Amino acid sequence: MGECSGCEACLLVCPVDAIGRGSREVGATYETRKGRLSLFTGALFPGSEESALVVKSVRRRAEEKAGNFDVILVDTAPGTHCNVIDALQGAKFVVAVTEPTPLAAHDLDLMLSLLNRFALDRSVFINRSDLSTGIDLILDITGKHATRIESGLQIDHQLLDSYLQGDPVVKRFPDSLAAKTFQAVAENISKEHLP
Repeated sequence: MGECSGCEACLLVCPVDAIGRGSREVGATYETRKGRLSLFTGALFPGSEESALVVKSVRRRAEEKAGNFDVILVDTAPGTHCNVIDALQGAKFVVAVTEPTPLAAHDLDLMLSLLNRFALDRSVFINRSDLSTGIDLILDITGKHATRIESGLQIDHQLLDSYLQGDPVVKRFPDSLAAKTFQAVAENISKEHLP
């Protein structure tokens, strides 16, 4: 939308009616099913800037079918921008994913501060947890915000191979470290948050 905030004052003041209301497609939403899982995604068309509209459309589409699901997971881009805040609405539990790097630690601090404001129950999952350079930063931040670390995922070539093949690592390599890590996290969250 650029500089436009949608107030439509331009429609009122244009002396020659050169401005009108209109609409255009800025993106698309998709639903993919495999087994008992449904995945709702969206894509912003090249040149469009209105990503919030696509995010809201994906969420609305998923919520229309929410009665069909036991669990709804919402994944967002990193950060604490408007799209992330929209994704947090209605959340019962949040898993903040981070990495042991200074930039990720900074973002985690912002995210946990935001979750404090929303009083949302949460835990932290550390991706690439075998990078030793910034783990102390992550531990300091989780301690500061009284947030537990759910688990950590080490760099795993079987996970990368599964990703490249488009298969979940828990199916392709069920005995891999990554598969066992994801299974344990799912079981922990299920025990705590599902009836």
